[in-house]
Amino acid sequence: MDSPVEFCEYCGKPDYVVGGLQPHHLIRRSAGGLEKGVVWLCDEHHRRATNNKKFEEALQLMFKDRIKWEA
Repeated sequence: MDSPVEFCEYCGKPDYVVGGLQPHHLIRRSAGGLEKGVVWLCDEHHRRATNNKKFEEALQLMFKDRIKWEA
C-alpha cells in the first residue's frame, strides 16, 4: 500500500526525513477494521500505536472520521 501523504499524520515529519511512512489500521483488521481506516505514521509513531493502547485510542479519536468496519 503506497502512502497518499508525504508526512507523518501525527507529528508532521516528512517521509523523506523518517525513511518512509507505515499504514496503521485504526481498527485492527483482526477486529473487523477495513483498509480504508488507515492513518500514515512514521516508524516511531507506528510502533507506539501498535504497542501502546492509550496512544492507539487517542489516534482513533483524532481520526474517527476514517474508521470503517466490515459489514
